[in-house]
Amino acid sequence: AGGIGLSLLFTRLTFGADATMANSDHLIGALILTVISIAAAEIARPIRFMLIPLGLALCITPFVYGASGAHLISNIFAGAAVVALSCRRSRVDGSYGRWSPAIP
Repeated sequence: AGGIGLSLLFTRLTFGADATMANSDHLIGALILTVISIAAAEIARPIRFMLIPLGLALCITPFVYGASGAHLISNIFAGAAVVALSCRRSRVDGSYGRWSPAIP
């Protein structure tokens, strides 16, 4: 998901996005990278579920701002991938006492 967030910061160059669509992609991309960096800590893992609304927003914004065909398809696939990757569980390595069962 980090690669998706990073690639959204370059849509003005890759897709020739206009001002509003590029601004939307840049904002969502930066938010994705921020959420990923916070959720990297094992104790803050539930924050990764904040990626779901960001992925859904990524799917909706091309329709709102009238993106080109390739940009529209790219955003829909990227949004779906962000949502799918945010639901993935991995192993918890540390022990956090009574908090351990609360870490998904």
